[in-house]
Amino acid sequence: MTEDIIAPPLSEPVITPDVQAEANKVINEVITDFKNCLNDYKSLTDTRFIGRFFDMDQQIKVGDMEIIQNVQSRARMDGVTTCPLSGELVIIHTFQTAGKTIPIPKTKYRVYEVESGYIWDSDNYVSEGKLDDNGKAVLKLKPNQKYKIMFYPNLTKKDLDKLYASYDGLISQCADWLEKNWNNRQKQEWEAYIANGASIDWVEACKEFADGIWTTLKDIWNLVCKLFDIFCHPLENAKKLKQLIGDGAEKLIQMYDEHKDEIGDMLMMLKDEAMLFIFFNATWCLFKLLTPEQLVNFSAKIVGQVLTEVIIAIILPGAVLKKGFDIAMNFA
Repeated sequence: MTEDIIAPPLSEPVITPDVQAEANKVINEVITDFKNCLNDYKSLTDTRFIGRFFDMDQQIKVGDMEIIQNVQSRARMDGVTTCPLSGELVIIHTFQTAGKTIPIPKTKYRVYEVESGYIWDSDNYVSEGKLDDNGKAVLKLKPNQKYKIMFYPNLTKKDLDKLYASYDGLISQCADWLEKNWNNRQKQEWEAYIANGASIDWVEACKEFADGIWTTLKDIWNLVCKLFDIFCHPLENAKKLKQLIGDGAEKLIQMYDEHKDEIGDMLMMLKDEAMLFIFFNATWCLFKLLTPEQLVNFSAKIVGQVLTEVIIAIILPGAVLKKGFDIAMNFA
């Protein structure tokens, strides 16, 4: 009679201070890169031909009328509106952001009274001035009279620096989420991976993973930029959604049906290119926290699910990016 052979238990990897230091290099590099992501965004906006796809917009509101153009443009912005019965016409010049209002001060303007003619209208000069430090002016005009307002935008570096500084809180919040995911799981994963000899080439694994996901990320970016049309006609665009994000399309449509009244305001986020860039960069940094072994096992289907959750987090009221992060970590 032969004796049963019992295999010895696998030994736990030895986590030495050197192993911990090597693992910490991963999170430190990822967080440092992420906190500088707006520098990458600025570089994109300065890139010839493609910069306009990433650049943000400025908006001028004159009463109930809105004029929008690229922040880099110095072209005159004109609008025609009717003065309210109160006799006060409010003008506001801001960046088009989803977060707090960032005013654009000192914009010059001219006011013309529009006089209706038999063949064409004529413009009669009324006044001119500059918006205040809050990018605002209240004009005293004739009630129910039609006016043409001409604006002469001239954004300065100081204006743009103030805009970019407004995202510091969001970047810090996303960095905290990344660090929390690192401390909850990925720190141990990396220490074990390094202690076991790092049998998989991290650089090569990342390259293969990046090659596979980059096309998906670009498709999702394009999708997000077109979501105004998609959510205005969700059923007609269901096929397009399904091609890009798989089964997540049905979830997006379902969530749309449940939150129709709220989505209008939240879609404002889709006009905030810098915010979208930060969210997508945070998602990419999440993938960079995975070990090579996790990257190899991370299927394209799961990538689609994570990105779907990120889109939902951006669009729908009450959702947070953390939901997408947690899903990714559960599958990794």
